[in-house]
Amino acid sequence: MKMVIHQRIEIPKRKKVKLTEVDGDLKIGKGAFLIAEKGTIIVHGRIKNNGGFKCKGNLEARSLETKSGSVFVFGDLTCQREVTIGKKLVVNGKITAEEVSAGKAVIVFKGAKVDKITAGSRIIIKGTNNVEQLRAGGLVRLIGENHLQAVNAGRKVSLLGNTFVENVRAGFSIFFEKGKIERASAGFSITIKGPAEIATANAGFQIKFLNKISIEKANAGFRIKAFQPVTFQKMNAGFQITLLKESSGQAINAGFKISALENLAIEDRLSAGHKCKLRQLTCTVISAGKKIVAKKIIANSFAVAKKGVVKGIIIADEVLLKEKARASNIYAKELTLYEESVARNVYAEKITLENYAKLKGKVFYVKELNAEPKAKIKTKPIQVSELPSPP
Repeated sequence: MKMVIHQRIEIPKRKKVKLTEVDGDLKIGKGAFLIAEKGTIIVHGRIKNNGGFKCKGNLEARSLETKSGSVFVFGDLTCQREVTIGKKLVVNGKITAEEVSAGKAVIVFKGAKVDKITAGSRIIIKGTNNVEQLRAGGLVRLIGENHLQAVNAGRKVSLLGNTFVENVRAGFSIFFEKGKIERASAGFSITIKGPAEIATANAGFQIKFLNKISIEKANAGFRIKAFQPVTFQKMNAGFQITLLKESSGQAINAGFKISALENLAIEDRLSAGHKCKLRQLTCTVISAGKKIVAKKIIANSFAVAKKGVVKGIIIADEVLLKEKARASNIYAKELTLYEESVARNVYAEKITLENYAKLKGKVFYVKELNAEPKAKIKTKPIQVSELPSPP
């Protein structure tokens, strides 16, 4: 059957029809198969369907509405207004519309230019995508060059290729290859594969950075792990932070442990609830719980928590050892030891010891050494005009 039609028409169920142009609206029966005789079918009105249909070639219309069925377009789909599909929409070419919605899925193979796309289950689009909003009950997966405003998925968001997105949110996980994110939030995990710039990332359990990253704020309920250099403003994890390459930031905090296998530079404050294991740390204010292990620690202010242990050279303006803390090889302007704390090999301008605090090894000071009556100094302190330089 072959027609050129310039009026409103209705195509029967399961009918195969060749078309070029429809002057008005087009009503398509369930299971019909449209064939674009000249490559593109142009409908100047609306397309309505109940039960789904297929189209071979490009399809253009004012709007498209299908109830309780799926639509397959083997070409491009262009609508001036909305596209509403009962079940599944599959477009082998690109899609252009104001708004697209499907009860189950939207699958596009050559890109999308749409204001808003929603699907009950999943959205999968390849190609160049310019979309303001995407929302799916389960999965959103975009592959290609992506320029987006907001992405929301009930389960998972996967953004592959170069992506620029303002806000991305997933109930379970986010996978981001490369590009720029203003804000990312996931109930369980966020994984950033390639080089990326991120303003804020929040995950309920973990965040992984697989490549070089620049981020303003990173927050994870359990852990953060970076395999390549990271530049950040604030990084916070409920349990552990692990940095495998040289990194720098403004402030870093972990509820239990911070590990840095290469140099770590912190402008403001480092805080760990239990332990720090570092190669070399440069920081303004350091506060750690039970144990810090580092080849060298450089800080403005360094406080070792009650019963805490520090292994490594300490270079700081102010060093405070709280009750029962232990440290050695300290170079400071001002050193204070609380009750029952112990320091070995100390080089400070001013030293203050509370009762039962102990100094062992070498003790050099410049200005003052103030010790309460029950404090103990195992070796004779030496007052000097200038302290030796730290190694």
